[in-house]
Amino acid sequence: RGGAGRGAALRAARATDDLAAPLAFWGDGLGLAVLASLENPAGFEGLVRGRPGASWHLELTRHRGRPVARLPAPDDLLLLCEPDEAAWRARVARMRRAAFAPVAPHDPWWEGPAETFTDPDGWRL
Repeated sequence: RGGAGRGAALRAARATDDLAAPLAFWGDGLGLAVLASLENPAGFEGLVRGRPGASWHLELTRHRGRPVARLPAPDDLLLLCEPDEAAWRARVARMRRAAFAPVAPHDPWWEGPAETFTDPDGWRL
């Protein structure tokens, strides 16, 4: 529906209990910009993060007064593919500088070509 989603081919949305905690992970760690903020009278608020002009966005939402179930499994991954190896290495280094340490992937296939991190809500990237 228009707004920050205009031009995006994919927007992954997920709920969180705390919008402040993911700010450091998605912003300081990955360098994703806040593209929009959301708030509505039904008690929902959120942030849309991504790279300006990219065909994807990540939407984090919170419903005030309604806690989020903690259900991520080790195989629940949001995959961000960076085709440029130098840019990928820079992004991994940025995550480490922001004090986010990689975790062992659940699927050993990801051990070579990727790094896995866990966000403040327990979801893996």
